[in-house]
Amino acid sequence: SASPTPEPTQPPSRSLSLTAVGQISIGAELRKSGTAESGDFYFDPVFDPVKPALSGADLSIATFRTNLTDDQNAYDTYNAPYELAVGLGRAGVNLINLSTDRVVDFGTPGLAKTLDLLYQNKLTAQGAYATAEDRQALPISEINGIKVGIVSYTSSISAAGKKAATDAEIQVATRMLGVESA
Repeated sequence: SASPTPEPTQPPSRSLSLTAVGQISIGAELRKSGTAESGDFYFDPVFDPVKPALSGADLSIATFRTNLTDDQNAYDTYNAPYELAVGLGRAGVNLINLSTDRVVDFGTPGLAKTLDLLYQNKLTAQGAYATAEDRQALPISEINGIKVGIVSYTSSISAAGKKAATDAEIQVATRMLGVESA
């Protein structure tokens, strides 16, 4: 007599929640909004209205159209105080997409500083790379048992970026649409 066919085992149910913030640059008004009475930067109140949505997601992505610095004399629309990253992290953002036209506005030293300040604040960066080896690594992580890959490209580099970085540095630092890479 034939043995009964076992019931198929259902794979475990997995889910992933995602939030995404648009491009963030830091003009004078946002910089002013993030300035505490002491004169120090404190961006938590700026992001408090969206914190429940950002912190409630398994993956929360923001796109920086700025670099980060700890040099108070270098702030402008495309060079933000590092406290911006602190505020975004506290609000629940865990991945920063850097792949925009402004990624090398301050050359590769500015990009390296930005990456360093993001990592110091426990934020993952994607879309910009300090080395050719970093650029070749597959950006895949596992969240709730689901493999997630984020690929970021930009279609242009700003005039400031073209002045601040060589073509070879730009090719290492970014993934460009319509440009062959080495």
